[in-house]
Amino acid sequence: MKLPFRKYFVLLRQYLAPYRVYFFVLFILVLLDIGFALINPQIIRYYLDTFDFVDAGGLTTVAAQRRLLEAALLYIGLAALQQVFFIAAVYLTQLLAWGSTNQLRMDLAAHCVDLDMTFHNQHTPGKMIERIDGDVTTLSNFFSQFSMLIVTNLLLIIGILFVLFLEDWRIGLAFTVFCVSTLLVLYKIWNYASPFWKKVRQSSADLMGYVEEAITGKEDAIANGATPYIMKRFHEYSKSEYDITFKAMLVSRMIHISIMGIVALGTTMVFVTGIPLYQADVISIGTVFLINQYVAALIDPMIRLVREAQQLTRADASIDRVAELFAIQTKITDSGETTLIDDTKLRLKFDSLTFSYSERTPTVEDISFQIQPGRRLGLIGRTGSGKTTISRLLFRLYDPTSGGIYFNDTNIKDYPLSELRNSIAYVTQQVEIFQASVRDNITLFNKNLADEKILSIIDSLELHDWFEKLKKGLDTKLLNGETGFSAGEAQLLALTRVFMKNPKLVILDEASSRLDPATEKLIESAIDKLLENRTAIIIAHRLQTLDHVDDIMLLEDGKISEYGDRVQLLKDPNSKYSKLLRTGIEEVLV
Repeated sequence: MKLPFRKYFVLLRQYLAPYRVYFFVLFILVLLDIGFALINPQIIRYYLDTFDFVDAGGLTTVAAQRRLLEAALLYIGLAALQQVFFIAAVYLTQLLAWGSTNQLRMDLAAHCVDLDMTFHNQHTPGKMIERIDGDVTTLSNFFSQFSMLIVTNLLLIIGILFVLFLEDWRIGLAFTVFCVSTLLVLYKIWNYASPFWKKVRQSSADLMGYVEEAITGKEDAIANGATPYIMKRFHEYSKSEYDITFKAMLVSRMIHISIMGIVALGTTMVFVTGIPLYQADVISIGTVFLINQYVAALIDPMIRLVREAQQLTRADASIDRVAELFAIQTKITDSGETTLIDDTKLRLKFDSLTFSYSERTPTVEDISFQIQPGRRLGLIGRTGSGKTTISRLLFRLYDPTSGGIYFNDTNIKDYPLSELRNSIAYVTQQVEIFQASVRDNITLFNKNLADEKILSIIDSLELHDWFEKLKKGLDTKLLNGETGFSAGEAQLLALTRVFMKNPKLVILDEASSRLDPATEKLIESAIDKLLENRTAIIIAHRLQTLDHVDDIMLLEDGKISEYGDRVQLLKDPNSKYSKLLRTGIEEVLV
């Protein structure tokens, strides 16, 4: 078994650094515990040998009683003090465990969020939850205990062997050989056991990923009668996890049985070595008991050492997987330093842009167009024509294979990612509702935004009626999923979010479709206010939603099939846009 000490201590050093004082205090407490472990058996020996001296006539009854009382009081006092130190050590252990690993969990989550969409397309949310939360939780004990236990248990073993040598060199030598042999045997056993726990972690991640996938698609599965298939697959994943976990637990039981055998062997050695020496008057009866106590205390740190080694083998996979995630670098570089001027309108330009999700046919190819500041572009095309891809490229969720995108003649790669994305708003039909208040859903948990600003935006959008329906105003709690919050109300909330952001470019993905006429009219009025003096791209699924755009662009198979002023295209009987209108085709997305 090759223990991953180096890669473990890299994480340990980084995340325990803010808690170095607590770690030092915990180390002192553990050293005191070692002192108690060495002193307590001496007190008991003194207690037993006092009886032996009385029987031999070396002490009077009164003197013996005084000594026994002093020994008992000392033992009780040290035991009580040891418990106080133990409680303090437990507190510091938990503080170190959760403080350090919570920071690791946050760093890992932030790192994954910053990765580009290529990564997220390959990793389901279920698997990511297992890796970010499950793997880090597995490491929690190590951040608080592992390095501490390795050092202190080794010190305790060395201390006990040293005391045994002081008592009698033969006893010290016998139990030194016993310790070395025991550690070698346990090392071999754990070397056999370590691969099983790696497979358990991977199997658990696979199961979590499938559960997330099945829950996400539950409606389609139920509607199409796929429930039996899904349950069959769930059974297969569960069975796989059960089988490998069962094998891992069997190996753990084998280790436990080995430990119990070692305990029995150690106790036997005490009497094999101690009784003959006692009969030869080399040691006292109290010393025999002392040896027995020390051997019991010797076995405990060895057991803890190998148990920590077992835990480390379980965490080895987690350490590797955490390191693998941190090693993944986004393909989207964030080195821009150009700043967008606040009061400048946005001019958008695509220059010979080509992009492909894979090495196959490009998703969009040789796309070139411009949107002048404050103009609205209506983007139409069938499914797979590249409409959504264009919006993703604007956010730099992907970078183009060739060509570029420019804001005011500056390549968007030259802007910091945060500034670029804050300057763009994207409103779709599917609005994410968080389990939080209306306030938090509008501000996206930004506590620095005042309620007055939120309410002024609601007023400016003429959303008073909608707001008045909220039982507790901005404090109204919302739940994600089917909560009675209508699609129209979700769209109104999304538009309020956009106003809070105050973007330079707005992308609307048919935000007002499939709503009742009254709500649609209210949303369209809010959208008109939103688009005032802003550059906009409106991805349309219905031609009637394009009545207020300035330009039209039709995509076919990732290429621009037609592009121009909407009014001019409407007047041209040969334009594809006018032909679509004349044929009465409402749904372009078919």
